[in-house]
Amino acid sequence: MDFRTATIRGTAVLGAVAAGSLVFGSVASAAPSDTIVNSPCSFSQIVAATYAVSPEEGAALASSPLSSSFAAFLAAPPWQRQIFLSSQPAVVDRVNAFFGGPGSGFVRTVFDTCTQY
Repeated sequence: MDFRTATIRGTAVLGAVAAGSLVFGSVASAAPSDTIVNSPCSFSQIVAATYAVSPEEGAALASSPLSSSFAAFLAAPPWQRQIFLSSQPAVVDRVNAFFGGPGSGFVRTVFDTCTQY
């Protein structure tokens, strides 16, 4: 799997996480998913950080059909994000796998630097 495919897959996974947060609810506890749950960043900060790392990936994230769902997920307080993820172990597994996969450095950089935007 190449970097672009991994990043797009990660965006889709995160979008799926966000979409599900609007429907489900209960508390996740894996380090990579904790990064998403505890991120202090808004969707616009994540997009800005993504653009800073890769303008192409930033544009892909901003124009993704899942972007509004991901924005809604990030707009929720951490406790609601945890509730959603704890009810979705398959999503947590996918997020954790993505953070350990080929695009993990990119995603970690985005989440580590998003507060600067």
